[in-house]
Amino acid sequence: GEPVVLEDAARPLYHAALVHGANHVVTLVAQASALLAAAGVDDPGRLLGPLVHASVDGALADAPGAVSTLTGPVVRGDAGTVASHVEALASRPEAAQAYRAVARATADVALSSGRIGPAAYAAVIAALGDD
Repeated sequence: GEPVVLEDAARPLYHAALVHGANHVVTLVAQASALLAAAGVDDPGRLLGPLVHASVDGALADAPGAVSTLTGPVVRGDAGTVASHVEALASRPEAAQAYRAVARATADVALSSGRIGPAAYAAVIAALGDD
């Protein structure tokens, strides 16, 4: 890696950012792979690989905002699809909790960047339900 000079007070935030941006992606991919396997997909990595690579590459190229590469039901304001995802994940609490947290964060980014309006945002948040 590249050496980075930081104030001591910034080190925990720096480390949290790297953990969140790298390690948590691995956890999300592992959960997605398990869900695909449960849905009957024989080789989840074959399906996820191109999507994950394109998403991460796009987000890194678009950093720090990384919003132009966002796709999916949250950014489209498709609360019905989000609700169906929440329902499908009901029997998998760990994945459901992660899905809700990341979808809420995605909705926040989509709203603040103007990708969705307040009404679509509210509908998506309502579809996510309570933790």
